[in-house]
Amino acid sequence: MYRNYYLHKRNGIFYVEFINPENGKKLTAKSTRVKDRINAEVQAKLWLANGIPTGKQKAPKPIAEAASLETIIKAIRKSDLNADDALKIVSALKSLGLIDISAVKNTGRGAVPFIQFLEAFWNYDTSEYIQDKLAHGYRFTRRHAYECVKRLGKDIKPFFGDKKLNAVTTDDLKGLTKQLADRGLSTSTRNQILLICRTPLKWAYNQWP
Repeated sequence: MYRNYYLHKRNGIFYVEFINPENGKKLTAKSTRVKDRINAEVQAKLWLANGIPTGKQKAPKPIAEAASLETIIKAIRKSDLNADDALKIVSALKSLGLIDISAVKNTGRGAVPFIQFLEAFWNYDTSEYIQDKLAHGYRFTRRHAYECVKRLGKDIKPFFGDKKLNAVTTDDLKGLTKQLADRGLSTSTRNQILLICRTPLKWAYNQWP
């Protein structure tokens, strides 16, 4: 008889393992959060009928869809991926509008501390970005660069600490925004500070192979 799922108890709680309808393999066990088998059976059948809650929003997904997603994740984890492969995956997800992060390889320049990268980026005399702007006729004043470095030390460095460039995501930028808002800074000031982070991140993503 074909089984859609199996129940097993762990630390007094029943877990359900659904069966991938395509290959018959068990999916990762999911807690029913109940200690009684009958209630666990009811929960399992409800998930079968309505979909398995997934992600932070607990949006229900049909068993077949959840199984496909888990298969993809397992395949990625087992693959011998390099930094280029990882960035291709990130780019594909970004193109689908599923994520919005700034990703830089976990090697070479991408592994430097974020603050160190920002300090170099806004250095008027040595910045690749600023020198390129000046070479193409853009107006970029030494005063503006100085103000960016000043803001960097005062408002950004305390938040990021020693975090690496390749580990910075939009969640970090949202966290910084909230911290700045909690300090009572105006929307205009917050946006100016965020640009000191966003502009270098965008440049690094586009320029560094």
